[in-house]
Amino acid sequence: MAGGKREGSGRIALPESEKKHGHKIYVHDSLKEEINSYGEGTSFSEKCAFLLESQIDYLKENRPQPLRFIDLFAGLGGIRLGFEQALKELNIEYECTFSSELKDYAIKAYKNYFGDKEVFGDITKVDSREIGQFDFLLAGFPCQPFSTAGNGLGFDDTRGTLFFEIERILEYWKPYGFLLENVEGLINHDNGRTLSIIINHLENLGYNVSWKMLDSQYFGLAQSRKRVYIVGTLADKIDLTNFPVKTNTFSSAMEKGLPCVDSHFTRCLFKNYKPHEVVGKAIKDKRGGPDNIHSWEIEIKGETSHEQRVFLNTLLKRTSKKEMGRNYWYQMDGWYAFNS
Repeated sequence: MAGGKREGSGRIALPESEKKHGHKIYVHDSLKEEINSYGEGTSFSEKCAFLLESQIDYLKENRPQPLRFIDLFAGLGGIRLGFEQALKELNIEYECTFSSELKDYAIKAYKNYFGDKEVFGDITKVDSREIGQFDFLLAGFPCQPFSTAGNGLGFDDTRGTLFFEIERILEYWKPYGFLLENVEGLINHDNGRTLSIIINHLENLGYNVSWKMLDSQYFGLAQSRKRVYIVGTLADKIDLTNFPVKTNTFSSAMEKGLPCVDSHFTRCLFKNYKPHEVVGKAIKDKRGGPDNIHSWEIEIKGETSHEQRVFLNTLLKRTSKKEMGRNYWYQMDGWYAFNS
């Protein structure tokens, strides 16, 4: 019996998403005839719904999809920033579908800038299948193994082997292309053998690979920063030689009239110097001369007396003397020498 008060009797309520609602539409007679001819259903309403759903499905399948890319060893997101800027200039829709970084401070800054809700950690612990399909891979893989500032161990350094994590993911998904970045030391590391191994491994995956060392000072930045870029696609080989040269100076790029950042460092600095007096000076403890400001002179690491500052400056000036290396144990950082 339908409609009774007993449990389970009567009609089962449909969820809101499945309920049908009436909507009025206006069509001319010729369109009405076509709807009745091509639509499926027992009523004009059902035929209209059928044709609308069919057209919507067709548009979903055939509309241009955004370019999907992943960002590995993301750092603060510098490579992604440039990549997205280029896509915007080309009016290409895009979507970053996966990003990975280890350092907490970098992840915090990355999320804050790009608005990503999730940044994955150790890429060695991520299964390739979990990443999902994508079109382009970005990676500034660890540079310390190839840097003169590091140990220069290359593939003998565990961080150096992280390139093979890139290879693993490329091999599994075979995206259209990739953009890799590293320090200039990669070029001559192990007499060029390391770079050769990287290129060979990428080419063996079927990619047409190009590489070149580029300097930021020729791309409109007031800074010389040399980096090796390796780019590859499953289609054409990319030409990395015809970039227009654009230079800039710090004075033209510097923002003026902004309030000073209030920090322990700036308070120490401007307690001893006026703003115009620090222009052109370097803050470093390993070099003397009038163009350098030392930590003990602005007391950023603690208070110092006049006698202590004289002693540290004298010690610093004599570090290049032969007798210092022959007769004394010393540390180039004068402040460290004073405190040790």
